[in-house]
Amino acid sequence: MRSFPGDGSAHPADGVSPRPAAARTVRRDLRRILPILLIGILAAGFLNKSAGGLPGGDTVTTVVIVRHAEKDASGPNPRLTEAGRKRAARLARILADEPVSLLVSSDRARTTETLEPLAARTGLPLTIVPVGSGRDEHAKNLADTIRAHPGGTIVVSNHSDVIPLLLRELGVTGTISIPDTEYGKLFIIILGPGGSATVLRLRYDD
Repeated sequence: MRSFPGDGSAHPADGVSPRPAAARTVRRDLRRILPILLIGILAAGFLNKSAGGLPGGDTVTTVVIVRHAEKDASGPNPRLTEAGRKRAARLARILADEPVSLLVSSDRARTTETLEPLAARTGLPLTIVPVGSGRDEHAKNLADTIRAHPGGTIVVSNHSDVIPLLLRELGVTGTISIPDTEYGKLFIIILGPGGSATVLRLRYDD
């Protein structure tokens, strides 16, 4: 989900009013969300076809994982900055029309605040998975929560040092790291039959 510095439209001809900024924002957001729509539809269709209808009740689950948005550097449980609140609103705008079935967050303010705008738009409550005694345990508990809700679209907000562990728990291979200064990465994981996992790495920057 790469950034689009402009909306790609030509300068309006004389006498033609330019599109309002809100319309340009919506169009940029549609460009960003199209890969999510396409990957989910295509992956679900392919997996259902290749698995012969997924006998035994197997279903395809789409998981969208983001790091919490920009945080304040002060305090033991920092909240989002103004930039972070704008990013959280952007995430909600991008995913508002998706068939989201579950919102999952840690019990930290910065992760819950990242999903609160989306929760307000969808009417879904936040499912809180406490950090607990360590990152590995937290990642396992997150994965268990995701697997307990098969067949839907799940959005997860978590931490840069937990997300790589969660991806591994979900069956994603390869090395993934998120620098402490990085907030714009978005991972889409398609969980298919037999524990298969397909990952797409995108961005949702301005």
